[in-house]
Parts: sequence; C-alpha cells; structure tokens
Amino acid sequence: MDTENTNENDKIEDIEAEEEYQEIDYGDDDPGYHTHDYESSRLDLHHEIFVLLLDGELYKAPLDPSKQTRILDIGTGTGVWAFEMACKFPDAEIIATDLSPVARFPWGALANCRFEVDDVEREWLYQDFQLYSHEKCFHHRLGLSDGPDVSVPFLTTLVPINVNFITSTTQPGGWVEISDLGGVCYSDNGTLAVDQGASTYIETLSDALARAGRPFQTGASLKGHLEKAGFVNIQVFRYKQPWGPWSSQKALKQAGALFLMQADTGFEAYALAPLTRILGMGHEEAMQICKGGIMASKNKNAHVYNYYHLAIGQKPKY
Repeated sequence: MDTENTNENDKIEDIEAEEEYQEIDYGDDDPGYHTHDYESSRLDLHHEIFVLLLDGELYKAPLDPSKQTRILDIGTGTGVWAFEMACKFPDAEIIATDLSPVARFPWGALANCRFEVDDVEREWLYQDFQLYSHEKCFHHRLGLSDGPDVSVPFLTTLVPINVNFITSTTQPGGWVEISDLGGVCYSDNGTLAVDQGASTYIETLSDALARAGRPFQTGASLKGHLEKAGFVNIQVFRYKQPWGPWSSQKALKQAGALFLMQADTGFEAYALAPLTRILGMGHEEAMQICKGGIMASKNKNAHVYNYYHLAIGQKPKY
C-alpha cells in the first residue's frame, strides 16, 4: 500500500467533506466547527431538545419579566433562543451575537432584539454598553441589567470560560447561566454495552476536545467557573438527553426523537474535524466512529443518554 498517497487521499476527502459546511473561525486553536443549512436546522432541533429537557422553559435563572433587563445571547446560532426571549421579555433589550451571520429571524420585526457578528473572546464591541470588557455547542448566554434583580442566560459548550469576562459584563445582582453537554454516555439498564458505538464516539470526541484545551464541561466544573468568578447563590442542574425515543416519559421520548432526527448530520458535524485535525485520524476512520454514534442512536435496544449540565449564579449585589 502507498501510505503517502493514502494519506493525501484522506486529506482531500476531509477537505471535500468539510467544504459542505461554512467554517467558523475560532482562532488558532479552532477545533473546526461549521455552519450550514443542515447545521442551522440541527441547531434549531437542539434548541427544541433543550426546551423539552427544561420542562418547556428557556432558562433556569430567576428572571423577572416585569423588570426591564438587558440580555446578551452569545453564540446565538440561528437566533431562535434570542427571538423567543425577546417575545417573552418585550421590555428587555436582547442582543444576540455569533461568529457567523447565520441568524435567520426577521430582527426588524422585534424592536427589542438585534443580531451582531462578534467574537467575545477578542476585542469586545459593547464597552460603551456598560458591559465594560470582553470574554460558545455551542452557545454562551448572559443577562445584564441596570437593576439588581436582573438576569441572564449564558450558555457555553466547547469553549473555555473567561471568568473575567463573566464578572465584568454582569451587573451587581445579575445572574449568569452556563451549560454544556456532558462527554460521557450512560444507560440505566445496562444496555450501553449492547452498542459500543456510543461510548467510542463520545470518548474519542472527548479526547480530541481535551487535547485542544476545550473539554466538555460537567456540573462540577461549571460550578467551579462560577465560584472562581465570585458568583453566589450557585445552583447546578443536570438533565438526561436520550439518544433516541426509547424513554417512557413523554418529554424525554420527544427529546430523543428530535435527537434522532439530527443524528445523521450532527455526529459528523461535531466530530469529523476534531478527529481528523486534532487526533490526526484519516477521513475513513473518523467517519466510521461518527457512523457508530449514529447507529447507537438508532438502536432501539440501547437506552443510551448523556447529561445536559447547567449552572446558574448571581453576582453579589454589593
């Protein structure tokens, strides 16, 4: 076998596969995530999954709709979360940011919501907006307010949290909400062993992201970020995200069905670039691991899930 030619063919296949997506620039340590029509649809599906996991709610932080607030959605994706928050909080000013202009909602129809292309890990655009400074699967969200009782969802995945950014951009008394999908698979009835594709996929992806310095978060690590930033009244939550519609609980069954709908494109979108770029795998090997994850979600006998971790914290009022 001509190893050199084989490696070159793998690289060409990687490039061709990744050209199906619009690439986002995360800087020098970019793990290689993308946006595309398929990705936009997948992000919308995952938004619906998260809402189902949160019992129909958009957030866990104790926001008061009667008080005027400013809410910043970082890594907004298609903008669906920001749009729904703007409808729920008509008196609040919502700013939705992302590295790529993929938001698809008619922002002009909502006077209290606007979209900006911005990278909060670089120079921050809103220093004159009382945000003071700079710092997501995915998303970062945080809420700011002129008053002491305001809040905010601040969601993060796959990106290290800059605690200085969180501290400086949250008003005293304001709330921060951070979350991430867990990097470990489980089953409650021992069926995880029925299909090793799930474990292989998530463990390999976890390894790649950890090597890139952007590991999956846990409830404990999210809590640690908030504690390090000086936040108080911290609460941590976790929710099962089923890999398929196997659950007997209605909401989880619906969430699992939506997860299955996005599986064919989602597993590849998350893992192909990290596996090939960071771990140095060939295209075919990486695709086999992605296909293993897809098949695991379609296996009705394997009741596989991972956790969605979420933490909220309040900046001290004084």
